[in-house]
Amino acid sequence: MIHIVFEDFIMIKGIYIDNLKSYESLISLVENKFIIERPYFALNCLLAIICSKYLYDEKKINFLGILTISLIIILSLLLIAARLAMGVSVIIFLIILIQEKKVRIKHYILLLVIIIISILTFGKHALERITFKDGEPRIAIWNCVASIIKSNEFNYFVGEFSSQRVNNKLIVCYNSKPVSEGPYWWIGKKRFNYNTHNQFLWFFTSYGIIGLSLFLSIFILQIFNYFKRANFYSLLFVLVFFSQSVFENILCRQLGIYLFVWFSYILLSKKEFSIYE
Repeated sequence: MIHIVFEDFIMIKGIYIDNLKSYESLISLVENKFIIERPYFALNCLLAIICSKYLYDEKKINFLGILTISLIIILSLLLIAARLAMGVSVIIFLIILIQEKKVRIKHYILLLVIIIISILTFGKHALERITFKDGEPRIAIWNCVASIIKSNEFNYFVGEFSSQRVNNKLIVCYNSKPVSEGPYWWIGKKRFNYNTHNQFLWFFTSYGIIGLSLFLSIFILQIFNYFKRANFYSLLFVLVFFSQSVFENILCRQLGIYLFVWFSYILLSKKEFSIYE
C-alpha cells in the first residue's frame, strides 16, 4: 500500500505541480519511479484488493479499512488510466459490498459519488483512453494475429510451436502497415515489438489448442474450487487474471508468471478460504 500511495503522490505531483500534459510522460514517470510497466502495476493493484479482502476476513482490518484501501487503489488506476483494471476493481468492490450483508444503500451511493468526483478531478487521461481518442493499437495487433491463424501453414493443434516464430511474424505484419493515425499511430514511433496483447491468442498461436487448453484448465480448476469449497478468492482470481489475459500477455514477464503461479497455488492448496466463514 505504501508503494501505491507513493505512486499516487508522484502522479498528482506530475499533473498539478510539474504540469505534465502528455499521457506518455506520466506513464514514463510511473515506469521510471517504480521500475514496473503500467499493466503490471495495475495487476498488482487488483491483487492488493484481494489481499485487503483477506485481511478483512481475518479481522486484521475493519470495513472502513478495506473501503479506504479499495478507493486508494481505484484512484491509482484512474491516475495511470488503466481502463480495464478500473472496471474490474469497481466490479470486485461491488461484489465485496454485496457479500457484506450489513452494507447499506448509503455505501453504494458513497462509492458512486467518490468515483464520479475522482473521474472529474483526476480522470482526464482515463477519459481519453476510454473514448479511444488516440486510437487503439490492439486493433492492428489482433488483425495481425488473425492473419497468422488464417495462413495455410498454421497448425490449429500445436500452433507455430514457437513463441519467437509468432513474434517474428507479427513484426513482419506490423512493418507492412502504413504509418497513419488511429490504431496505427504507434508504428510511427518505431515500436515493432508488440506481442499479441492477449494471453489466450498467444497460447493458441504459439502452441495451438493444446497450449490454450492447458492455460484454460487453470481457470477451470479455480472455478471448480469456488463451487466445491465456496472459495470466494478463487472467483476473484478468475475475474482478475482472466480479464487481464484478454488484453495483456501477463505471462510474458517474470512478475506476471510469479503472481499467477503463486496465487494459483495458494488458492488451490488452502482449504480454509470460504465465504461461509
